[in-house]
Amino acid sequence: VRLADGTTAGVGDWVTTRRNNRLLLTHGGRDFVKNGDTWTVTHRFADGSLTVVHRRHRGRVTLPAGYVAQYLELGYAVTAHRVQGDTVDTAHPVVTEQTSREALYVLATRARQHTTLYVATDPPVDVATEHAPPEPRTARDVLEHVLSNPTAELSATETIAATLATETSLPVQTARYGHAADTAQAQPEAVDWAGHLRDRAQLIRDLAHARHRPPDPPAPLPPVLPDRPLPRRERHGPRLRR
Repeated sequence: VRLADGTTAGVGDWVTTRRNNRLLLTHGGRDFVKNGDTWTVTHRFADGSLTVVHRRHRGRVTLPAGYVAQYLELGYAVTAHRVQGDTVDTAHPVVTEQTSREALYVLATRARQHTTLYVATDPPVDVATEHAPPEPRTARDVLEHVLSNPTAELSATETIAATLATETSLPVQTARYGHAADTAQAQPEAVDWAGHLRDRAQLIRDLAHARHRPPDPPAPLPPVLPDRPLPRRERHGPRLRR
């Protein structure tokens, strides 16, 4: 029977339904034909309709010829999202740089017996430019990139931890101290504060640069904080935002 994607299917083929139809009940009325479900063809009728069995719960339904012609496709190749929950004997996932870590986990855990990963190492060619295509990458490079590409939403505790790590990092603090020093310097009544803020900003910059120095630097960090107490903020004097 000719399907919606231009291919043909017969008894024994795997097919995928691509449109919800609540009137086509299966599994004793507990389920219906849904977009993305995968089935096995068990009988072909002369008018083009097909009897199919659901590959997960084994429910049976007969798909009318009109549904077969418009909304049925072969089910041997599906996306990672559609294959979640399915189990097959062997799996042959195609992995590219755009694959997420979560999708790779799904693709690599569907097979009972054997999984073969087909990794695309040639970057796609950009036909809109005249630049030469990038050099091919190794399969290991692509897989490492995929593993470092999570797309799942962070939990509340993970979000807090990531935010704190960013807010307390040296680059962020250096930029904020520098901005505060520049702002304070523009206010004549806050000149003492500006001096101390500049001193602290310089110290943080030196510490940031020290991270990239050799383990045994030739000279210690120069002293940047002057030997003077911090000015006290008057009760009604100018205030600086943190």
